[in-house]
Amino acid sequence: MGKSKGKNDLAWEKIFEEDQLLNEIEAEGEFIIDSKRINKIREARLMTKFDSREDLPEIFKENKLSILPISRGGYKVGKFDIFHNFEDYDTPQREDKIQEKQFPTFIETIDPNLIKTEPTAIYCANLCSILSHFTGAEHLHSTISGRMGSGDFDFQIQEPSKVFNFEVKGSQIEIDAGYESHDSIFLVEAKNTLSRDFVVRQLYYPYRTWHNKIKTKDIRNIYLTYSNGIFYIREYVFEEIHNPMSIKLIDSSRYSIITKELTVEYLKELLNKKLPKLNSQEAPFPQADDFNKVVNLCEELAKRYSNNVNEDSDESGRTGLYKREIAEIYDFADRQADYYANAAKYLGLVSINKGLVSLTKLGLEVIQLPLTTKQIKFAELILSSKPFAKVLDFYIKNAGVLSIEDVQNIVEACKIENLNTEANTFKRRCLTVKSWVEWIFTQVKEG
Repeated sequence: MGKSKGKNDLAWEKIFEEDQLLNEIEAEGEFIIDSKRINKIREARLMTKFDSREDLPEIFKENKLSILPISRGGYKVGKFDIFHNFEDYDTPQREDKIQEKQFPTFIETIDPNLIKTEPTAIYCANLCSILSHFTGAEHLHSTISGRMGSGDFDFQIQEPSKVFNFEVKGSQIEIDAGYESHDSIFLVEAKNTLSRDFVVRQLYYPYRTWHNKIKTKDIRNIYLTYSNGIFYIREYVFEEIHNPMSIKLIDSSRYSIITKELTVEYLKELLNKKLPKLNSQEAPFPQADDFNKVVNLCEELAKRYSNNVNEDSDESGRTGLYKREIAEIYDFADRQADYYANAAKYLGLVSINKGLVSLTKLGLEVIQLPLTTKQIKFAELILSSKPFAKVLDFYIKNAGVLSIEDVQNIVEACKIENLNTEANTFKRRCLTVKSWVEWIFTQVKEG
């Protein structure tokens, strides 16, 4: 069953049909539309905010269209691309070590175990000196945040079909946080979703705004993503000031706050006691290497529970995501979305009904736990599966040395029902076992 169309999809289709806008796109490659026209169908602020490709309305996706603001209430729509893929999206492939920072003990108004919003993630990153460590700035002073006017600037986007020219005059921008040091201004965009890409406008418009205002300091662009205890921080530059698509990643790091309570001793205890049987609901053996995305999928589903009663939710009020929507969020192929949904189902965290993936009671309870307790619970669920427990036991006894051949031998010896060890997928499933066991050890407190 395909996903139902949301309010934005239906509203944009109505505008395109009434104004014959596809004809204008065919003739000119672009058109201008203002908020007054959009507001006649649905509130413009809800109709024009797209943080990643997956957020675009269906009619935009089908016709390869994007939208950018050019004034306080004006927008240009055309066949141009304004999204940038994260270069280091596949976290199991990353070789950089997660750097740990201490949370100040005297702070009582923020619990680092319960970071639920983007502003809280920014506060924590600053309090723990994550931002100063990443930027190399010894003293950072919070000076900018919120909505403001962009001022005037122009730029171009070069596409094979044509060059799109933009003249921005007093558009509204929003900056999540801005910090100033003696020689630089750092503009921070924050998100709590592990999407494949982001809209460049979120960095480019603030950059151009403050580049026009400040000539004595460097303007530096920081993109912060927080999910499941990890801060992913990236710095971008624009190699050509008049070309937003000249964006280039120049630095990237991962951080966590030292809150770990999981120990090797506790893992050994788990291996020696009988854990509750997983309610796997007949899900296939997992084939989803990146456990961070399994967790983030549960976080995304939890948002459905908190958002389904507000004005931005779709008409159905459903508290789940169709697999096609999951594929779009993470830029997965459809089969990958199925793998990750079934991996969460294998752990009893989600159910799948006619393609709709929803948190189970257990899943909702786990995702709402404080961070340290949540990570321990994830480890317990993983180790409730015999192959994962056996591989972890080998990993500990072998001082953290683990080859894919070792994993294959251990998993094969477990004689898992309906797991064909001769199939081409067997090695890939063993890679998942290896990756999840290694993920558990990223949560272990050292010393």
